[in-house]
Amino acid sequence: MADEIIYLGNHYQDPGSIKAKVDVYLALNCKKVSEQQLDKGEFIKYIEVPYELALDLLDNNLLMDSNSYIALSKTDRYLQKEYNLNNASNIKKKVK
Repeated sequence: MADEIIYLGNHYQDPGSIKAKVDVYLALNCKKVSEQQLDKGEFIKYIEVPYELALDLLDNNLLMDSNSYIALSKTDRYLQKEYNLNNASNIKKKVK
């Protein structure tokens, strides 16, 4: 559950082969309220990563998929603009 959900835009994952748009949202002040309830045959694994670590993974080329890269880039730009901040440690103080 999130206190606020902000739409950051959309993009094409690979316009040459996939025509579907990917929508990007930023959820603020999230808290886990239940366990996953997956459909039979559905396998979704998630991990919680602090924002600053996610940016480090991005900067060090350890986050390789384009959707994560674009979503984190859009998030970083939004937070810098919204909070007039220019580095992850200051943003971390604003986003819990």
